[in-house]
Amino acid sequence: MPRKHQTDLLDAYRRYAKHEQTLAYLASERGTTIRTLQQQFDSLPVVTGECIVKEKDVVVSMDVTNLGNLGALLLCRSNQQNLYWKYTKIECVEDYEQSVRALHIIGYNILGFVVDGKPGVIKMLQRQYPNIPCQYCQFHQMETIKTYIPQRAQSKAARSLRRLALRLSNYHSIQFTTGLQIWLMLHRNFLNEKSLCSNPKRKRSWRYTHQRLRSAYHSLKRNLRYLHVSEGYPERKIPNTTNGCDGYFAHLKERLKRHRGLSVKRKKKMTDYLLENWDD
Repeated sequence: MPRKHQTDLLDAYRRYAKHEQTLAYLASERGTTIRTLQQQFDSLPVVTGECIVKEKDVVVSMDVTNLGNLGALLLCRSNQQNLYWKYTKIECVEDYEQSVRALHIIGYNILGFVVDGKPGVIKMLQRQYPNIPCQYCQFHQMETIKTYIPQRAQSKAARSLRRLALRLSNYHSIQFTTGLQIWLMLHRNFLNEKSLCSNPKRKRSWRYTHQRLRSAYHSLKRNLRYLHVSEGYPERKIPNTTNGCDGYFAHLKERLKRHRGLSVKRKKKMTDYLLENWDD
């Protein structure tokens, strides 16, 4: 394919992928049919496999989203730029490990990690990279608390824990830790209340009465040491959430939604193009 023709075709694909023009408009502009233009797009190498990032010192935010028939997409971002992505059937720790290894091979110097609530990810990162700080996403932590404690919780203990958790980003580490300790002192007896259980399949004849409240508290307690890690490294400018990934996912899905009906192969090609050329 002549170089000029390929350049023109790449520009047409850019306008199509970013929904600036429709296939029908672009086909008419180029004096061809929609079918022929789509076939030309299919044969066009639109992705180089590299994201050009000037800064090699990066703080890596990692998160996963579901892209329907493409499966799950694990994305690594830094400073509003995509560094690396990986398709997978389900979200698992091994995919995070492989992604971080790929970033090191590419040549990035990782100054910190920001991750969501996938169990085992932080443990893996601390085991593999003990000298790199790892921040747990405060937004995901607050969302976890919301799932356990509804807005109109009946008990005073639940309402006060939810209120404390939803102010997480407003507190410094010592303030939040102290607040959680005070909450436990005030509500320990309520938290540990037990009820008789008549279910013969249970090994114990009792259960904790306020199980969802206990789950909320233990979630905070378990993640406490990772919730304010960014405070200890102000010079590295580590975000306290993975919102950079979450916001990007929303925009990516919105653009893909405008191209309903694409085959899996074409959808993946367009997704890769958008991931690599978002700012073009």
